[in-house]
Amino acid sequence: MTSYSLTKGINNIFFPGGTRSRSGATESKVKLGLISSLIEAQRLNIEQGDHTKIIVVTMNVNYHFVLEAKALIDQYLRHVGREKHIISRDSKPGFAGYVQLIRQLFNKESEVYFSLGRVMDVFGNSLDENANSLDKFGNIIDIKDYFTTDGLIKADPQRESIYTRLLGEYVTKEYQKNQVVLSSNILAYVAFQTLFGEYDSHDFVQFINTKHNKPSISYSLFKDRCLEVMDVLQSWAKENLIILAPEIQNSDIEDVIHHGLEHLGIYHKNMILKKVDDMIFVQDMSLLFFYHNRLVNYSFDTVLPWVSKIKVE
Repeated sequence: MTSYSLTKGINNIFFPGGTRSRSGATESKVKLGLISSLIEAQRLNIEQGDHTKIIVVTMNVNYHFVLEAKALIDQYLRHVGREKHIISRDSKPGFAGYVQLIRQLFNKESEVYFSLGRVMDVFGNSLDENANSLDKFGNIIDIKDYFTTDGLIKADPQRESIYTRLLGEYVTKEYQKNQVVLSSNILAYVAFQTLFGEYDSHDFVQFINTKHNKPSISYSLFKDRCLEVMDVLQSWAKENLIILAPEIQNSDIEDVIHHGLEHLGIYHKNMILKKVDDMIFVQDMSLLFFYHNRLVNYSFDTVLPWVSKIKVE
């Protein structure tokens, strides 16, 4: 149905993972069934003598708060941890929770950022202003050749499966490059990684479910590590590997932390991180993990010795 609608000129929007991210992480892989429909639609257009090009544009939505975060992360932890994770009783807000949310919406402000990736054809080639496909040297190419065998346009499932996989990889790279990193992402990442690094197991589900006695981090250590992560992010931003939100660019680390503490899970019932004197306290470990995951698929572990590599999908 997706292929048919595309051949009729109907735009399609779909989640790369097939649905919302339960873990909170940016997708490291996409649903190839949806991607394959783009390849098929382009071939059908060419077979019918229609030179309309199927154009692919990735879009990232970046935010400090997800209303259903508690329910989503509980579903994810239950899926990967099986019986090790017990779903929280407050994973779904009740009537009082929604009343509090409405009050907070009138009293607090938060940002949502939309970022678009490069414009591609279904083979991952960039397009010029006239929608001509370009090779890596900037030369115009005819995409009809991708479907041609012995001078004829033919369906080739094996060949198109390769095109599908390659397009999926291009889409994933665009999602990684065009994520807007927020102050709250940095704070959640640093806090979770710091506490998890002190744990004697690499099982993050077990760690989250451990009854912690008011987990805390000294503010001086927390600030130093936030600064280290910011330095890495700024170097990646210069290489166009990621995008930094305005509150991070050329900002003092104290300002970034203050902004992040105010906005991390801004409309949840309780603050996720709280600064008291010279300590940072964690008030909800599973939510901290959810917001930490926005940066989990980036290679901080290769440049920062205190970061643990955690595989989250």
